[in-house]
Amino acid sequence: TTDAGDTWTKVPFFRVAHALGFGAPAQPGGYPTIFVWGNTQEGETLGYYRSTDRGLTWQRIALFPEGIFLAPNRVTGDPRQPGRVYVAFPGLGTVYGDAP
Repeated sequence: TTDAGDTWTKVPFFRVAHALGFGAPAQPGGYPTIFVWGNTQEGETLGYYRSTDRGLTWQRIALFPEGIFLAPNRVTGDPRQPGRVYVAFPGLGTVYGDAP
């Protein structure tokens, strides 16, 4: 959405987006970074993705660690640290990583 949620446009890159969050822009004054945990249309492995250009392009930043954790219930970026993403797992706590 670009109008505070009045209208919505599906992001064609994803088949399923299980969790979504925003973080600090990659460039000062830019659009917030978007972080998603989901599956792509191309059938790529479930993973964590980010976009720094309003969802036009996506970069996989991590694979989902199968068998290690439960499925995350929250994904969000740090509002002050560009590239930092936080992932919360139900009953297991939170982890974070810094994407280059």
